[in-house]
Amino acid sequence: MRHLISLSVFSAILFLFSDCSKNEEAPPSIVGEWVWFSSTYQNCSTPDETDANGCADAECDTYIFTAEGIVINDYYGDISSGTYVIDGNKLTLTFGSTDFTVLMELTSDKLTITTEEPDALGCDVKTILNRVEN
Repeated sequence: MRHLISLSVFSAILFLFSDCSKNEEAPPSIVGEWVWFSSTYQNCSTPDETDANGCADAECDTYIFTAEGIVINDYYGDISSGTYVIDGNKLTLTFGSTDFTVLMELTSDKLTITTEEPDALGCDVKTILNRVEN
């Protein structure tokens, strides 16, 4: 009888843990290719504006993030590479000796980055990148 109860308890625990793991989804990954979609400039010395064209042609501002922490930026044919680090909701990009830290929201198909400090024109910038499907 004691073995039957132990087996029943073990089976119930096994069922609970196996059922929970099926419901968990892996968090979205930044690894892959992303293309610029839009940028919104707010709190500027000039009126707020949004620049959005969806980058319809082949010459786009794109970013490729690798699993090894490398980022490649193709800015309309001007290619540069650097590194990236994710810490919670912060993304730090390093190109040469220059670091950029931005706040990041990531879904499976959209990467939204927001500057922590105003840009050179004194604007807060929010940029949306869409994942490129291969």
